[in-house]
Amino acid sequence: MGLKVAPQKTEAIFLHDGSHGAPPRAHISVEDTSIEVGACLKYLGLHLDSKWTFREHFRRISPKVEKTAMALQRLLPNLGRPGGSVRKLYAGTIHAMLLYGAPVWVKCLEATRGPRDAMRQLQRRAANRICRGYRTVSWVAVGVLSGVPSVEMLARMYADVYTRTREYQRAGVTVTDGLRRAMRVHSRRALIQKWRDSLADPKLPGQRTVGAIRPCLENWLDRAKGEVSFHTTQVLTGHGCFGEYLHRIGKERTTRCHHCGHERDTA
Repeated sequence: MGLKVAPQKTEAIFLHDGSHGAPPRAHISVEDTSIEVGACLKYLGLHLDSKWTFREHFRRISPKVEKTAMALQRLLPNLGRPGGSVRKLYAGTIHAMLLYGAPVWVKCLEATRGPRDAMRQLQRRAANRICRGYRTVSWVAVGVLSGVPSVEMLARMYADVYTRTREYQRAGVTVTDGLRRAMRVHSRRALIQKWRDSLADPKLPGQRTVGAIRPCLENWLDRAKGEVSFHTTQVLTGHGCFGEYLHRIGKERTTRCHHCGHERDTA
């Protein structure tokens, strides 16, 4: 095809478990170019490290996702438009970046708290834009209101679909569009059940919100209409512009709403 390899762009790493210490410094030769064997390389969009922990991958994608999240966040104020469909599209953009290659690294994410917490914080930015919440609202409440499960749950769902697809293919079964849809539905139901079970922990923050939505979580997620408004979020979380919250943080002398009582009564 008339294409040529650029030797100077070659990357190489040692893959090891660390049991024998750090690998020695080494070089390989590609044509007449000397390439140092490093600790990380990028392959098909994933940053692979020597110990196969994907810490480097999580570290490198976080700034890119955060930059995108901040740029989109400025377009989605708590009050006014855009509506719910645009906000969910925003969250989908963030998740597409976060979850790229999930079937490969999901086990590492589940076992490592640091990267998991960092990716949840990025998720929280997107979820807050969907439900029009404040940063003071807990991640648990924001996730339930916006319909966004934790990143490790989503990654596990995608990994399960991928694994089952590969099993069918190895068994010689043709994976049709209908079969793919059925696998996605099954994995999504498993995710919702796992999410509902995790929300049963009374020690979790955001119990006011969780208690209102958990009994009907699946219906809440599958509703065809009804986006979460700014004032609905404030009512369900007990935060924001209502007298109860302003009194609790010392901004008002009483719990009475002076400027938005009508909205609270209506809600």
